[in-house]
Amino acid sequence: MPVDVEIAMAGPADMNGIATVLIRAMEPEMIDRFMVPFEGFEAAYNAKIDWAKQTYPRDIADQNKRIFKAWLKDTDHIVGFAVITYSDGNFGDDKPDASAEEEQKTASDEDTYLKQETPAFAPFYFGSMSAIHKKHMRGQKHVIWNSLHVHPNYQRKGIGTALLRWGFEQFGLEKEKVWIQTQMRGRNVYRKFGWVDIENFDIDLSRWGGEMRGFGMHRSPSMLRKPGKFERTNGIGDE
Repeated sequence: MPVDVEIAMAGPADMNGIATVLIRAMEPEMIDRFMVPFEGFEAAYNAKIDWAKQTYPRDIADQNKRIFKAWLKDTDHIVGFAVITYSDGNFGDDKPDASAEEEQKTASDEDTYLKQETPAFAPFYFGSMSAIHKKHMRGQKHVIWNSLHVHPNYQRKGIGTALLRWGFEQFGLEKEKVWIQTQMRGRNVYRKFGWVDIENFDIDLSRWGGEMRGFGMHRSPSMLRKPGKFERTNGIGDE
C-alpha cells in the first residue's frame, strides 16, 4: 500500500535517520556481514553508524554530489534516501584505457586480501567495483547513482521508484548516462526504468566466511542507463 511521503534535499540534521536506513536496508545482504570487522551486533552497528556520520556530511558538502531523502509527512521520519555524483569520466589516476584490464585484475586479486592478517573485504570489494566502473566509463561524462536505500518496513510501497523519479526530474537526468552498481535484490528495479547489465562481479563468500558457515556466491551487477525518457519499460513491481 503506498505511503504519504515527501522528497527533499538532505541536510546535516538528517544524518542519524539516513544512517539508520542504510544499515537496516543492507541487513539482508550477505556481504554486509563482511564489511565491518567487528564481532557482535552492537559493535558492528556502531561502527556502521560512525562510518555513515562521517561519509554523508562530506557528500552534502561535495559540489559534485546530491543527497536527498524520503520522509513521512505525518512524522518527519526518514524512510529512504539516495545519493548521486556527477562525473566527467576523468578518474584522476592518469591510467590509459589499455591498462583498465590490468587495473581490474589488480583490484580483484582476492588471494592477496585473504592472506592479510585481518582479511580486508571492504577494500577488496569496493576496489574491484571501482575498477569495473573505470573500465567502462573512463572518459565519458555521466552521473553515478551511488545509493538508493529504503527502510525494510517501507519497501515495496513505491518509495524507491519515487526517489528515482524525483532525482531524474530534479536534476534533469534524462539527458545523462547514469551508471549504477547494485545487488541482485535491486537489479529488477533499475531494469524496469531502462538500465541494462554491463558487467557482474561475483564473489565466493565461502572463501571469506568459511565453507561450513553457509556462505555462497554473491553477485553485484554494474548497470548503465543511456539518455532517454524516464518511464517504466516492463511490468516489474515497485520498490
